Amino acid sequence: MDRKFPHVISGLALYLLFSAVVGVSTAMRLSVMAPFSNWLVSSPDPRMGLIFLSLLFGGTFMIFLRLGVEFPFFKLNVGEDVKRYVAGLPMWTLFLMVAVSALGLLKFAPSCRAPEAVYFEILGSEAQYQPMQTLEVQPGQSLSIAAKSSDPNAQLSCISWEFVGPAFAQMGEKSGCQVNVQFSQKSGASFLTLATTQNFCSQKSVFSLEVKIKTP
Repeated sequence: MDRKFPHVISGLALYLLFSAVVGVSTAMRLSVMAPFSNWLVSSPDPRMGLIFLSLLFGGTFMIFLRLGVEFPFFKLNVGEDVKRYVAGLPMWTLFLMVAVSALGLLKFAPSCRAPEAVYFEILGSEAQYQPMQTLEVQPGQSLSIAAKSSDPNAQLSCISWEFVGPAFAQMGEKSGCQVNVQFSQKSGASFLTLATTQNFCSQKSVFSLEVKIKTP
């Protein structure tokens, strides 16, 4: 393809524009970029991490536009001028930019570590429990329980909830770090166990909360 210099400059400007939009959205914690903002707080240099993250997303978006990729959750009507500007940068240049941005982001990414502490919150009340504490409930009671990180800057991900013991009658809907539980009439050693990761790291931790049915 015969690329003219103005088209190359326009393509580069469009790439920087997309990157700037990502950067501003992340810095302002807007929409889906809020988790990335929380993640970058733990970076050794959050500013450089934000720059490389923005360039990485900007380059990836340009590649998707070049390939004509469409997403059901995101509709963009691209005019002929925009398509011409996007085509101004060779594909190999875009891939090189993405690769360099990814390497830069790895350098300034937060260190990967498993969650060190969480607490369990009973929704609809102010009750909070630390792992290995005992939650006492009424027979047949239903509760919504949420797990939260003790680090306000950590992005907690809940992999699985497990329920062991006679105190659990029925497990309700599970949504991320929140679960609805229907307790039984039976007493006995019972534990609610949660496996978690944080900040997009694969290392996980396991935390448990003991449950006891109150007896008359």
